[in-house]
Amino acid sequence: MLEIGNVGLSVTEQYSMMSLWSLASAPLLAGTDIVGASNTTLAILANKEVTAINQDLGKGGALQGIVVSTDPEGKTEVWCKWLADGKSVAVVLLNMGANTTSVTAQFTDLKLSGSASVRDLWNAKDLPAASGSLSATVPSHGTAMFKLTPK
Repeated sequence: MLEIGNVGLSVTEQYSMMSLWSLASAPLLAGTDIVGASNTTLAILANKEVTAINQDLGKGGALQGIVVSTDPEGKTEVWCKWLADGKSVAVVLLNMGANTTSVTAQFTDLKLSGSASVRDLWNAKDLPAASGSLSATVPSHGTAMFKLTPK
């Protein structure tokens, strides 16, 4: 059950929970009082692009996303889910460390080559195309979530 909107998680951690649960295609059961929820809680739970990743059946029916790389200290991870369209991939850059840091997804780990369009799912914004890798500055206990589509 999602703990988004409940006591105990920072807003950053709530975004991380929703990102990871969506990539894992876990059931999105809200464990908070929706009627009294804050605008931030509702924005996290109702993000259509993030929820679409949760609902995507995955390439070849491989429903769940997986960890494709971890840094040597175990403070950052790159998660991905190959999507049902057969070409796009959802990517979550996770920072489990105590400080803000840059997290990088290598295209080879994502089974991508060439360049790809980049969609920032939390900010509902197209970013410049990426080639070879995708990096983002991620806050402590935070995530960045993208959809990459090869060109």
